[in-house]
Amino acid sequence: MKSTKPKIGDTLWGVWKHRYYNERRLVELEYVVYPVKITRFFRGRYVDAHCVGINTDGYSVIHWVPVKSIGKTVFYNPVDAARYAAAMSDYYDKHCAFGSKPIKRTQWEHFLGKD
Repeated sequence: MKSTKPKIGDTLWGVWKHRYYNERRLVELEYVVYPVKITRFFRGRYVDAHCVGINTDGYSVIHWVPVKSIGKTVFYNPVDAARYAAAMSDYYDKHCAFGSKPIKRTQWEHFLGKD
């Protein structure tokens, strides 16, 4: 993990919730990992990074990422992001699934093979 302040143009890997719906209701939830690029910063009480990326459905998305969350919920590499997604998925299975089928892990599990 980098210890320096991020710069415009840096790529961050985040863990985001992705929801699957049918016509009436939420069918399934999955944590996904994909890269976003820092395009600018917002300065207020704390510093936020304005990030743009392409989600798993192929659409452009915008995320405001607190700089203090880099290394905790957003990472500089996909392996650390996949580890965090695994921890979030395990937490969801333990606390929120209520005995139903486990949450999907197919989108990011291949990153864990790089260790």
